[in-house]
Amino acid sequence: MTDTEIKNILHALNICTNKEVCDNCPYLKIADTMNGYCVDMLQKSCLQLITEQQVENAIQNLDHITKELETAKRENKILSKNADTAFQDGLNEARDLYKKEVADEIKSEVYIEFAERFKEIYEDDVTDSVIDNLLAEMEGKNERNTLQRQGDKS
Repeated sequence: MTDTEIKNILHALNICTNKEVCDNCPYLKIADTMNGYCVDMLQKSCLQLITEQQVENAIQNLDHITKELETAKRENKILSKNADTAFQDGLNEARDLYKKEVADEIKSEVYIEFAERFKEIYEDDVTDSVIDNLLAEMEGKNERNTLQRQGDKS
């Protein structure tokens, strides 16, 4: 609807509402040329104007919602990437923190397994205390014995 049509509707509504003389009404002139009733035509024009305004508002709302959705998608993508990076950083940090502890634990388990098998094979030839001392020495728990044996070798 054009600006002129909107001005004509407002002018005609003012005339009808205030019960002014219809001589200046744009719809009286249109109704005379189209053999219709000016009030009916005005009502139809008002309804058309309101409908067009509602459609225009709906389109604007849809555009606004679409822009917000696109913004949310971009932000979600950034947050998702940041979350993935933070998770990976956390895994790397945890791996670095526990790397030595896990390696030491595995090493200790290997020493114990070696000592147990050694005892099984050389059961009669070696006492438990010799194996236990050897195991402690291998684990680094018995540094005194290690230093003594190194001194004995020289």
